Amino acid sequence: IEKNIINQSYAPLYQNIMLVGKWISDCPVNLDWRTNFMRKVLSLIISESIPFAIKARLMAIFIGSNDPSVSKLLKQFFTTNSASLKSLAALAAGATQDFKQQRELNGLLSDSSQDVKNAAVLAIGALSSPSNMEKLIDTLMEGDEQTRQSAAETLAFLAPRGHDILKEAIVYEDLMVRKAAVFGLAQVRQKWAFDLLEKAGYEDKQWIVRNSAHQAAEFIKGKNPFSPRALPEPADLSWLIEFAGKKGVGIARGEFPRDILLACLSEG
Repeated sequence: IEKNIINQSYAPLYQNIMLVGKWISDCPVNLDWRTNFMRKVLSLIISESIPFAIKARLMAIFIGSNDPSVSKLLKQFFTTNSASLKSLAALAAGATQDFKQQRELNGLLSDSSQDVKNAAVLAIGALSSPSNMEKLIDTLMEGDEQTRQSAAETLAFLAPRGHDILKEAIVYEDLMVRKAAVFGLAQVRQKWAFDLLEKAGYEDKQWIVRNSAHQAAEFIKGKNPFSPRALPEPADLSWLIEFAGKKGVGIARGEFPRDILLACLSEG
């Protein structure tokens, strides 16, 4: 396994490692090849040349491996100078419900990297507790602009208390709190939240809040730009009709033109 899978897994996707990672938690901890596999995963996580998205998938393998060293590793990541490792440590602490990392997470809220602060906010929200809810409220009220927004968006997923806070925040006297609340309400996707956004879009006393709320409401009303779009009928594709015409054949509506499409692939 070590020779054929671990050492023959290449950038950029490291597919073999991702494959083994799906069932590594079912393997005994004392196997030699498992130890080598985990070392390989760790070496890729700490590599500065690996994209963050791939590192996140590798971290998911690590924290899902039931390895006893996970908590110790996260504590080490919190003390590094790498923003990506600190972000991963924060997200992992939230995913594993590791309340032992609470102090470290709170400290990341003042980190110089915005990505790290965002990850810390998400993790604090995932570690659901009364004290963490208060920490999110404090961040919404007193943090920098981007971190306030992260706190508001996190509160959107912590119903019902989080929703109650956003209802109060959208009419709060502080401009930055109201602006952050707009981003939080935009994540709720319920009628009451949409109504509050529309109201703020017309009635708020600051144009920046009105503009943000109006844009959020319009986005919610519109079609999701990331939703899959229906493909047009082959009989309506001008380029395919032209190609078929050169071949002296027609395209019947309602039938899949397999032969002409294959001809396009081989000749066009």
